[in-house]
Amino acid sequence: MSYWDSDYPTQLKQCIDAPILLFSKDKIDWSNPSIMDLMKSESTGGISGWPNNKYINIWVCDIRINGIVQLLGYATPPNNLPNWEGDPPTPANEDGVVIHYELFGRDAVVNMGSPVAFLGRVTTREMGHYLGLRHVWGDGPCNDDDGIDDTPFSDSDGQNVCNHSKNTCVDSPFDFHDMVENYMDYSDPACQNIFTKGQIDLIHGVLANQRAELPETSANADTTVGIHTNKNFFFSVYPQPAKDLLHIELIGANSPLNLQLFDISVKLIWENDLISNTDIKINLSTKNYAHGIYFLKFQSFQFHRIEKVILN
Repeated sequence: MSYWDSDYPTQLKQCIDAPILLFSKDKIDWSNPSIMDLMKSESTGGISGWPNNKYINIWVCDIRINGIVQLLGYATPPNNLPNWEGDPPTPANEDGVVIHYELFGRDAVVNMGSPVAFLGRVTTREMGHYLGLRHVWGDGPCNDDDGIDDTPFSDSDGQNVCNHSKNTCVDSPFDFHDMVENYMDYSDPACQNIFTKGQIDLIHGVLANQRAELPETSANADTTVGIHTNKNFFFSVYPQPAKDLLHIELIGANSPLNLQLFDISVKLIWENDLISNTDIKINLSTKNYAHGIYFLKFQSFQFHRIEKVILN
């Protein structure tokens, strides 16, 4: 059975589309958090997963503890990743993702003392863990890193708010705000909208190595699944740094393309939707923009890319 939430990030859809098993089970007493993996075996009242080299197993369960939603979900990262050093290896029969059943669907609202709409972001984050990503704050203070070069340092999670001015650590050579927009944070779900290039590169590396056995083709269809890229697409952004005029060249974009330019606070300052499948050159006037660092986001059905732009 294959399943993707309708609001599942395009980046992960493009990275992997292996068959996914969804198991629902609500007959286990979760009042003792030490038994959280009982849903993964028939002998303990759950359902055993299918071979983890052919399927992504997702167990959908009622995992309230003492009747309270304290744990939203969890996942097993790939074994032997440097950014997960020290974590014990995961047995193959326990490999996969566990999600609290109330959290699927964009309209699902969960009572966490007050109603919270998670917008499907919990499954997004747990799939990120399954594919090798850590939380952006590195699960510790500023010197604990998530192993990704282009996610700023942070010493705490986003605490379910969308605070774009949050800056808990000093970065060098440029001091960035905490990336509350990242899917791997605990910020307000409505705030989350991005994986960085470094995170996507790590996912691709995992799919080519630790999870290389996941199928690249479906047994019941002619369509190709796995890592999807447009090998004929090229782009160039110049000059760097730019002054007054930024040139954007696109070659081989054979599907509708959205371009967005964000400033350092992740405020959208320019956007362009392109529907043509021809080669395109855009001359973007930047003379009215403040000097500093910006981010140019390319996104289509086939790919997603973010480029840093410096204006002076």
